[in-house]
Order: sequence, then structure tokens, then C-alpha cells
Amino acid sequence: MTNDNIERAHIAVAGAGYAGFSAALQLRKSAPNIKVTILDRRTDFLRVTHLHKTVYSSLKDWQIPFAELCKRNNFDFIEHDCNFDEKVLTEFNDSGKLNIRNTQYEFSALIVSTGFQSAIPSPPGVWDIERLSREDFHDFLKSIAAEQKPQEYVIVGAGPTGLQFLFELKAKAAAGSRISLVFLDKRPLSNYPASFSDYVLKKLEQSNIEVYAESKLISEENALFIEGKIKNQISRDAIVLFLTGVKPSPMLFSCDAFGRVLLKDQLLEKVFSAGDASKFSGNGLNAMTAQAAVRKGRLVAENIL
Repeated sequence: MTNDNIERAHIAVAGAGYAGFSAALQLRKSAPNIKVTILDRRTDFLRVTHLHKTVYSSLKDWQIPFAELCKRNNFDFIEHDCNFDEKVLTEFNDSGKLNIRNTQYEFSALIVSTGFQSAIPSPPGVWDIERLSREDFHDFLKSIAAEQKPQEYVIVGAGPTGLQFLFELKAKAAAGSRISLVFLDKRPLSNYPASFSDYVLKKLEQSNIEVYAESKLISEENALFIEGKIKNQISRDAIVLFLTGVKPSPMLFSCDAFGRVLLKDQLLEKVFSAGDASKFSGNGLNAMTAQAAVRKGRLVAENIL
């Protein structure tokens, strides 16, 4: 953009997690007078990498209202579900207009950074990543702690998030509580070196955690079961955390090296993507981590300008 165009530009950021908010902050830093509008279905920014800490502290401790953040940085905020499909993005690229809550807005560019969702549909009644982001797990644990009796905890998924929750719960659970770890692979942290898995397995054994490798959680006739080499029914009172990984939401956007979205071989000049919902051409930025999301967000902001 030329300097005059930057002064008149209005950028929409759809989805304000780590990638989206990093992009917005970089836009403000590089072009102090640019207009930025944040769109998100939530009302609060969530530090999702700290979600496991809700075992012993309130969810609110890891949230900041978007209204407060936007006021601090001179952004506009509109609460809106940014579940944009290919048709909406193509039409925006042609017209520069988005229909938001029955009102048409004009933007110079759109950054889609809608993040992730659970990779596998969750059985009813479990705590998955969406529920943990929405409801206060700490308040729930406090309510059952008042009973002062052992509990059964089942953690499904042996990636970093599942293991973080497991060890936090182990430290907090009442004496005599039963804790199980269920995962599909042969070993925990299967995407990491074997030495990591060996260390985790040793810690699990020392902590008296029941390990169900090559197993999964299934729901049958309003009951939950661990299905593997054997099939065990889970107590109806068990607290089940379903943390089996995530996938891009609402879909994965293929992008060029600048973060511009490619749809059916058409390059959308006005539509960019960053974070877990995007896949850049080339290597180095496509890990589904907070660090990669922040780098993508900043890169896209610089490329827009």
C-alpha cells in the first residue's frame, strides 16, 4: 500500500486469538493511524496456552475482555461468529464488503485467523477444549472438592495439553482418587522423540496413573467406555477430559508465502490468513503452536502494508 492508502485503510481481523491479535498489534505498530476492526464470536481474549491452570485458578484469570483490549489499542470490536465459507471470502475479495449482523462494512483487507476446534467430535458430558474455554473448570472442581471424597478422572489424549491437565489434577486430587490416561497411539507424546515418551511413562508409573495405550473413548447407550485390548465402563460420576487434539476451524486455508488465501487456484488479493487455520507455502511456519501463530500474524500484517 502507498502511504495515502495506508492512512485510509480499514483492516478486518476475523478471529482474535494469538495470531489475530498479534496481526492487529503489528498493524497498529507499523501504521499508527490505520483503522482496525476485530471480529470474534467471544467477548474475551483467552490465553489458551494457560488453560490447564484452570485446575487451580479461575478461567477469568486467563481472560481479558476484548472491549478493554480494543480500547487500549484503539481498535473497534464487533461480536460476530466468523464462520466464513469460500463464497463469502470470494465475494469479499471482489467487493471489499462484508455483511456483519445485517450491516454491510467496507474493508481494505481481511485477515482470517479463526484458530482451531476439537479434531474429533466429543461424547456428551465430557470436558473438551471448547467447554474448557467457555465454562470455569476451576469452579466445577471446587464444587466437587466440597464433598471431600476420592474422584475418578479420565484424561483422553496424551499430547502436551492432556498431560498438562493430568499432572495438575494429580497434584490437586483428593487422596485415593483414581486417574486414567487413554490414548490411541502406542506411546504418549507420539509426535516427539521416544526419549520424551520414556520420561513421561516413568512419571506416570511413579504417580500411579492407569495407562490405556492403543485405546479410545466410546459412547454407547448413554454410557462411556474405554475400548482397547479390553473394554472398561467408566463410572457415571467420572470427570472426563477429552483432549484428543485440534484441527483448523472452520477449515484449513492454503496461502502463498505472503499469507494471501488461495481458493481453487485463485489468489485472493484482499484475503489473508494466519494462525492454526492457515497453511503457508514453504516450511517453518505451519506448526499448530502459539509461537507459530504469533509469527504468522505479524508477518501477514507486514505483508498487507
